[in-house]
Amino acid sequence: LLKLDILGLDTLSVIQDFMALVKHRCGVDIVWEDIQLDDKEVLALFAKGDIVGVFEFQVSAGMARLAQDVEPDTFGDIVAINALYRPGGMRSGMAQMYVQRKHGREKTPSVHPLFDGITADTYGIIIYQEQIMRMAHSMAGFAMEVVDDLRKTVGKREGLEKIEQFRAAFVQGCRDGGINEKISNELFDQVRHFGSYGFNKSHAVVYSLLSYWTQWAKCYYPLEFLVSCLNWQNDEQQLRRLLSYAAS
Repeated sequence: LLKLDILGLDTLSVIQDFMALVKHRCGVDIVWEDIQLDDKEVLALFAKGDIVGVFEFQVSAGMARLAQDVEPDTFGDIVAINALYRPGGMRSGMAQMYVQRKHGREKTPSVHPLFDGITADTYGIIIYQEQIMRMAHSMAGFAMEVVDDLRKTVGKREGLEKIEQFRAAFVQGCRDGGINEKISNELFDQVRHFGSYGFNKSHAVVYSLLSYWTQWAKCYYPLEFLVSCLNWQNDEQQLRRLLSYAAS
């Protein structure tokens, strides 16, 4: 079965109006799929904390600060910021751990080749639910239906007791795969600790794509983008921010 989470987003209307305005004023057809996701100028705006009008990022000064701390230089960093800037991710210290390891101020430990590969893009930190699923399947040999049970249990924070019910099977599965008990218990400790704050990566990627596209629009067509934002904004505080930004 395919689960669809369908949201009504003003941002989609902003993007639609932006495309029409760029076509009218500049004669350019925007093809979003052709836009490179490693544009240094776009990523530099995130790194400066310039997030006015940017989907998801504009909602909080804290997210702007996290973007400045991370200094994203890849699209993957944008995805990680979107996933980390949640109450659990901030409280647990995951966000600052990501920052410290990304900039080499803290060493990323090597735990096991399989785990290191699964968390290579996140500096050895379990940020996404999909990482837990890959660990349980590829390291402990869990069947996919059991993998999903573990994901739901961890994601719903149903208490340490319910999560602990999976430990014995996880350790045994790792042992069957040649991973010693000490390492497998340490890995499960990480699942229990960080996994409860893990975010859905597929969700974060889609949101981050809209974040990136809106930042790209502001970078290369600021007038058309800000006009489109103003046309769809009815929050007085956000209107003031947009007008102040446009004036600067």
